[in-house]
Amino acid sequence: MPPRPRSARVIHPGLLASLACVSAALVPAPASADTFESGSLIIPMDTASQDMGMFLAYGLVYELLRNKIPVHWAIAAGKNHDDVDFEADVEDFANQQGLGTTSYHGGPWIIDADHAGDAAVIVQSWLSDHPDVAVHQATAPFDATVARRLVAAPTLAMVADGNQKIARKYMQAAQIPDSILDMGWPDTSPDMLDPIELAGPSDVDHADGDLFDADGHPVYCQLMSMHWGVKDAQKNPEVVAEVRQFLNNPTHFFAECQAVNAFENLNPHGFFLTPNGFIIGDRPDAVDYYMQDSPYAQIHGAFGPVGGSEPSYTLPPGDSYKAGGITMMTAAGSPIGVEDVWMTGFLDGACPPDAPECGAFGKVSYLGGHEFDTAVPISANPNSQGARLFLNSLFEAPCATLDGLPSLNFAVAAPACVETAMATVKLVYTNTSDATALGASVHLPIPMGATFMAANLGGSQMGGEVVWDAGNIGPDESADLEATFSLAAPGAYDFSASLDYRVGLTPFGLTSNQVSVVWDDMGGCAAGGTGGDTAGGSGAATTSGTGGNSGSDGGGGASGGASSGPAGGSAGDTDSAGGTDTAGVGESVDGGCGCRARPGPQGAAPGLFLLAMLGLGRRRRAALALLCAAATGGCSGRGEEGPSPDSGITGTGGATSGGATSNQGSAGSGGATSGGGGPKFDVAAGGDTPGAGTGCNKIDFLFVIDSSGSMFDNQQNLIASFPGLVAAMQANVQADDWHVLVVDTDAQWNGTDCAQACSSLGTCADEPSFDCATPPPELCDIALGSGIVAPYGEGASNTVCMLPPNLRYADASVTDLDAVFSCVAQVGVDGADTERPMAAAAQATSMDLVAPGGCNAGFLRDDAILVLTIITDEPDTGSEGSPSELADQIIAAKGGNAEAAVVLGLLPDGDLANPLCGMEAVPAPRLAELLAKFPKNSRASVCAPDYSPFFEDAVSVISQACDDFVPPG
Repeated sequence: MPPRPRSARVIHPGLLASLACVSAALVPAPASADTFESGSLIIPMDTASQDMGMFLAYGLVYELLRNKIPVHWAIAAGKNHDDVDFEADVEDFANQQGLGTTSYHGGPWIIDADHAGDAAVIVQSWLSDHPDVAVHQATAPFDATVARRLVAAPTLAMVADGNQKIARKYMQAAQIPDSILDMGWPDTSPDMLDPIELAGPSDVDHADGDLFDADGHPVYCQLMSMHWGVKDAQKNPEVVAEVRQFLNNPTHFFAECQAVNAFENLNPHGFFLTPNGFIIGDRPDAVDYYMQDSPYAQIHGAFGPVGGSEPSYTLPPGDSYKAGGITMMTAAGSPIGVEDVWMTGFLDGACPPDAPECGAFGKVSYLGGHEFDTAVPISANPNSQGARLFLNSLFEAPCATLDGLPSLNFAVAAPACVETAMATVKLVYTNTSDATALGASVHLPIPMGATFMAANLGGSQMGGEVVWDAGNIGPDESADLEATFSLAAPGAYDFSASLDYRVGLTPFGLTSNQVSVVWDDMGGCAAGGTGGDTAGGSGAATTSGTGGNSGSDGGGGASGGASSGPAGGSAGDTDSAGGTDTAGVGESVDGGCGCRARPGPQGAAPGLFLLAMLGLGRRRRAALALLCAAATGGCSGRGEEGPSPDSGITGTGGATSGGATSNQGSAGSGGATSGGGGPKFDVAAGGDTPGAGTGCNKIDFLFVIDSSGSMFDNQQNLIASFPGLVAAMQANVQADDWHVLVVDTDAQWNGTDCAQACSSLGTCADEPSFDCATPPPELCDIALGSGIVAPYGEGASNTVCMLPPNLRYADASVTDLDAVFSCVAQVGVDGADTERPMAAAAQATSMDLVAPGGCNAGFLRDDAILVLTIITDEPDTGSEGSPSELADQIIAAKGGNAEAAVVLGLLPDGDLANPLCGMEAVPAPRLAELLAKFPKNSRASVCAPDYSPFFEDAVSVISQACDDFVPPG
């Protein structure tokens, strides 16, 4: 297979030539200072406390991680060699002897008090076998700066290059096992890979060796080579090609002595860190220390260089490393780049070396010297310090850290009501990160009274659950699973599933949302009539402002009758004797995808409809990942319970997209309409309405907002500018009926990272406002182009926004649009690695999502103009399809009338005159091409300090489009 295109977090592969931009975008946030409570455990890593047990302390950390005990790596920011990392009042864990206030150096490890109880059992066992290891317990709270949060025991592989005994010695000194828990690391270990196994059968496919699975996903976190020969690499260059491909993942490669030049100097596959490789340097007598707050650099005491064929490395004259700041040790008195001994950096300089992770790019470490000692005490054996550096690199692999975990999204859906004794449950998972989940399986418990009948994709019953073997779930892989059950008796059946997987050797798992299926054998599912738009009968959603077409004699409208306008409204076109509908009541049970509508009087509940593809940016194993929505006409995700402030309840007609006309509702006993209900949010009192036959009364606003890591300030700018847009619209545009929908640029739930942190640490350190009790996502929450109702994650609102019940957009019932927009537009910065704003816009307006039953049901109206605003700080190279094709999809959604849409862009400005983005300025040709397809468009720089002038100018474009608009029919 050809190499996979990859993207780093907040950078895109196409931008690698602009390393200045990349570096600026990925400057790491300052390390966080945490408070640790009394009872927290500390594993010292300095010669004062751990002189004899230094190497075995690494093994204890590995054992804790393997048992899912998180470990905080505490390193003082900006420290120099041998500086103090923190101080704490402690006692000895083994004998409870008080040690008073103790200073810690060399990058100690901390297990917080919440996990100390579980850790204690492992620690006691380890100390019983290895009494030289010191562990302390805090007797009072203390503060420490956390450089890395370790959550996984990494999978490790050695190159069987004839000198694997060196790495074996280091691993045995620490008692870190191979993947089958063999401490001996014999040559027969499954993780001991010779060059033939590394190279694989082909020199065309660089991901077919044993570092990868059959799909080309890495199965190891780290590979180490201790002395592979330069001539061997020249004879078998495919090994180096495979390692380069391995590093196109969040992995780590360690090389020592001659293996450094074997890999780095090989043309064309090498040059991981340098433009032209190294010249071999001499053995230094002593070293100077740099970047001593890097996890890789953590030692305490003097470092003793050793000899060998390559004791140090020098860059050719005029060369420099692809990224600065990678050198941690160099010969004393020599400049960086001359006789360097210890270096680390991301592949091809894609990110600064102190970044905690770099999306799709792995890290490389080089150590000069043939073989270091493992003798203790460390203070008397400075030549053992190199083994410490090697062991540091095991835990600095991105896949060992919280930042490097795969981002998995997982949800289930089922029909809320069935009239036969059969129910089919749908399950969707997708990986929106660059990391791989290993050995995954999906488990769907079978509820009491249900009998398993069949499943797709190899699902089978095992005990009381249906199980699918998902294998390794790589970047952008997804699957659509389903299982069918027979039901023993009428009643409710609850379904919820789990997704189990490994990262390294550590188990992880997700629990899905819960859905309930009601078997109603009395025909209550169809109460309200048959036929009609999706839900049928009175109250079915439409996009034209009328009720469900062709419904008949409903005895109680479809539960939660969908509303793309205020609840209530007009009856279905030909409904008669329509029964009471519950649209707008807001009482809810789980049913389908985020639409929580209480069944009608006869027990009716909305049917379930699968509607859209998951939008995945790269390749995926399952081509289609179908999403769910309830027949109530759109999913509100975590819609609020209770009616919206101005919505009517219990109308005999049921909700429509605003009533029969924009100013008149009918047949709704108490149902508010967009004309007769609450106050308008969009026009001043007494505004004129365009004459019949021309002009627009309605505008559908769609905001596509980049949710990647560099977008926080831009989102705040947009939110601050929105009231000015509203004011300018009130003053200049006559349309009196708005819809406002916000979507982000990926197909994931942005609360994933925080949810993972909660699962591992018990809190989301990057976003304390995230509630660890937040329920898991529903299918509309992980659909590309689906409206956002509750932004979660770092920098997000982290709350349920006050949108109307069962809607994923604001309509005329919203009385404080500024507040609602401020909530939904703060989408946060935990979005997926690949931004797809054009695809998100096309999908948001597609029939899959806006038709009855879709996540955005009722948003897009034939008799409204569309105003699309895209805000992103990167060119869109992730959307599949050409800009012209994607624009045509949006135009098709407007009946083929490009004049019925206005497209506004706050975009990268590298292709504009006088760019405002400075060193970060990059062109956005694909986005510019999309805008050019629309006669009415406007563009400005995403780096503008204030977006208000842009929106004020854009109002004239919107006003002209509104004046020129001729509604269909």
